[in-house]
Amino acid sequence: MKALAGPFDERAAMALEDAICLGNVAAECDGHFARAVQRYQDIRIVRTARVQISSLMMTKLNHAKGVERKVRNSLFEGRTPEEFYDRLAWLYTAPAYVR
Repeated sequence: MKALAGPFDERAAMALEDAICLGNVAAECDGHFARAVQRYQDIRIVRTARVQISSLMMTKLNHAKGVERKVRNSLFEGRTPEEFYDRLAWLYTAPAYVR
């Protein structure tokens, strides 16, 4: 299990992705559970790391002070809500291996 931090409310979605992925690889590996767990980790590592890193960075941005706050504000200045959501689409779109 991974402990997720952050503002995205991604925990439930990630848990479902984990369950689907692990179930699929367990079926593919036909009872070879060590191989299934390794395959599961190989599949999930990049996405889970990206979610974790992005969550940590957003938390840092959300609580910025001083110059960091000014930089944060300049990053988001002029963005429409749609543009902001478009940049998060990867997070809320299930990866192909769980569809």
